[in-house]
Amino acid sequence: PLQQLPVNQFATSVAIGDFDGNGTPDIVFAVFPVNLSDISGGSDESPGPGSAEVLINLDPRTVNAASFAKGAVASDSIAAMFGVGLAAKPVANTAATLGTTLGGVTLNVQDSTGTSRPAPLFYVSPKQINFAIPAGTAPGTATLTVNNAGATITATEQIATLAPGVFELNSAGLVAAVVLRLKGGSTSNEDMEKIYQVSAGKIVALPLDLGLANSDQVYLEIFGTGIRDAKTVTATIAGTAVPVHFHGASSDVGEDQVNIGPLPASLAGAGSVSLVLTADGIMSNPTLLVLK
Repeated sequence: PLQQLPVNQFATSVAIGDFDGNGTPDIVFAVFPVNLSDISGGSDESPGPGSAEVLINLDPRTVNAASFAKGAVASDSIAAMFGVGLAAKPVANTAATLGTTLGGVTLNVQDSTGTSRPAPLFYVSPKQINFAIPAGTAPGTATLTVNNAGATITATEQIATLAPGVFELNSAGLVAAVVLRLKGGSTSNEDMEKIYQVSAGKIVALPLDLGLANSDQVYLEIFGTGIRDAKTVTATIAGTAVPVHFHGASSDVGEDQVNIGPLPASLAGAGSVSLVLTADGIMSNPTLLVLK
């Protein structure tokens, strides 16, 4: 698709490359200073500093909504599509349940068996749609069709059984999780804790205390997507294996939960460390955990 340069905006730099991986050169420009090597999906709503606009040839690209990793997305998982002309304006779902029409936009997923299903929509905007890959979507090549007030946009994406991604709370990669603390080893004395705090209007890590004199046991409930159908899930923190007690669907559409712990006392004082989940041998995006 071709997009005009917005009124009162000026290109500060231009790049040519196959940003969407379809084998055709794309042209993008930055309307504010930006490292063009960080552009992903050609959208000013995709990760990376600054703001970018697509000029020509960019096809819609769908990624795991937790990791933003390229490649296949899983059935019954949360995905994000980036492109141009996907909706008239930004609209977020505010209803108690997800619908399949939002802001006049629908998104259908036709799987490799030819079965077409409407996708539940979390959010739509001109350049981004957050949605759930419908449950039951068969593995293989799927055709995604966006209908925006009668205008249609199509893209093909690979559907897999697993595509593990872990949600992040901020741009530093802080893991989306809650803490369950067993005080003195007693299951009758449990506390739920946050893993973050808000400072100067920004979400930052709240260092996690692994317990006084090692008397507490600390567990994490981690939130991601594309994990639920795994036979085996493992977890490491700073390269140290941590037991996984549960993995499966949470109460929200497309969201998965993985419960791990207790966190080894040997990690106390480790500071900023990497947390990685692996589902049937497929690694998730590494996330950040800060230990006191």
